[in-house]
Amino acid sequence: MIWRTVRTYLELLRLPGAWQFSLAGFVARYPMAMMAMSVALAIPVIYGNYTLAGQIAAANIIAFSLGAPVLARLVDRYGQWRVLSKTVPAFGIFLLLLAGLIAAHVDGWILVIAAIPVGAFSGALGAMVRARWATKVSGPGQLTQAFAFEAALDEAAFATGPMFATLLVTSVHPLAGLIACALIQVVGGFALIVQRGSEPAPQPRVTEIHTGSVLRSKAIVILGVTYAFAGAIFGALDLATVAFATEHGARPLAGVLLGIVAAGSLIGALVYGSRVWPLSQGRLFVVGITLMAAGNMVILLVHSMATFALVMFVMGLTIAPTMTNVNAMVQRIVHPSQLTEGLTWLSTFMNLGVAVGAACGGRMVDLHGARGGCYVVALSALATLIVGIGGAGWLRTSLHKADERRRTVWEQRHE
Repeated sequence: MIWRTVRTYLELLRLPGAWQFSLAGFVARYPMAMMAMSVALAIPVIYGNYTLAGQIAAANIIAFSLGAPVLARLVDRYGQWRVLSKTVPAFGIFLLLLAGLIAAHVDGWILVIAAIPVGAFSGALGAMVRARWATKVSGPGQLTQAFAFEAALDEAAFATGPMFATLLVTSVHPLAGLIACALIQVVGGFALIVQRGSEPAPQPRVTEIHTGSVLRSKAIVILGVTYAFAGAIFGALDLATVAFATEHGARPLAGVLLGIVAAGSLIGALVYGSRVWPLSQGRLFVVGITLMAAGNMVILLVHSMATFALVMFVMGLTIAPTMTNVNAMVQRIVHPSQLTEGLTWLSTFMNLGVAVGAACGGRMVDLHGARGGCYVVALSALATLIVGIGGAGWLRTSLHKADERRRTVWEQRHE
């Protein structure tokens, strides 16, 4: 079983240029696993409250959610190099500026405003990497494997990123985490975009193909709203975990707890992508969100560090497989000229949810401690389940129609 899994991914990485752009993409988006923890740890130390940490995170994420789809449309049209060569350094500059303002102990509202351009220029770098995979693989099965591999890398980042951020913030300097985020993303971002050979060709808009907003698709909206509530889980979970560890006298272990959920998700991603499942993607989606929601609601029953860690690991097993399946469905639904935009909209919805979850979670932690943050997690999980199951029928219909359209186009091209 283990050897089959390893062989599957080794074959994938042997594709021309694959391991190079995948590695660069991993480095480029590694700061996404550090940012929330860096803010959640630094702001309470310097400013003395969790609410401001949640507000800064929310401003950053909302700006990302609004800016990322715009950047994605530009990338689809003009190419990754032309767009990201401007936005990657802008991100680094604005994040270093934010760190400087925190060091100067300016008013909180200034920090919230300063976080906006950081998010706006972040870009969905994971979507850029997945778009490169879509041009390399030979079929839907291999694309699912590629998306699963990238999901595993995401979880590898989330397994180690919070711990790395915790180490920097607690052992080096409260702002060391944010400074490291700026430097790592700039270096990784340029390492990715200089690889012009694997860059997807720009897709200029053509009049004979309707390429309106991908949000015209009911399936994308259903998946997006589900992602938003899932994002609220993650946004609240970061702060609830910090508060839980602090209440149990183990604040430095907060990053370890978040790393455990990511480790579970990494294992789930690798196993999921290494085999062909007998269920359709629509049914796999329902099964995945059901298990994910159940795991997150159980957090209300946790009262010790050991049980918290166990629940986090089990809940993590369901995350990446569900996300991988959703990314594969988006690839089926959207027009190829809008793939980066379609994948980015998922990040947008999720990050909007993360923003709301972080803001609500931070406030509830200030009012009711870790238990308040856990309530936000559980309610968000319940909402994820309701929306996902409620929209499953529309999702299956949209997938069927998308497959029919692709089949018709293929037949017309081969007549």
